[in-house]
Amino acid sequence: MEDLTDIRNTAKSKKTDPGRNLHLWSFYQLKEFIQYKAEMVGIRFELVNPKYTSQTCKNGHQAKVNRNGLKFRCKECGHTCHADLNGAINILGFSSLAYW
Repeated sequence: MEDLTDIRNTAKSKKTDPGRNLHLWSFYQLKEFIQYKAEMVGIRFELVNPKYTSQTCKNGHQAKVNRNGLKFRCKECGHTCHADLNGAINILGFSSLAYW
């Protein structure tokens, strides 16, 4: 899970009342619930740095131009994927999954 410390200082809201919906969440409590439930069923829980994960290819090529909105396309090798899926898989370290 991404470390959500200070997210209120960096997250942006597109609502008419900027940031209001983000400030209603208790990120610490959310993290604690997810960690508790994961560990209860035997799933390892870690805080990770998501920086550049949705811009980095499975082959390690990282470039801002690799991501265009929700589309990921590596400028080095041509690999394509949904950008958020690409980031999630990079976080998990499953770059060798069959559907890649």
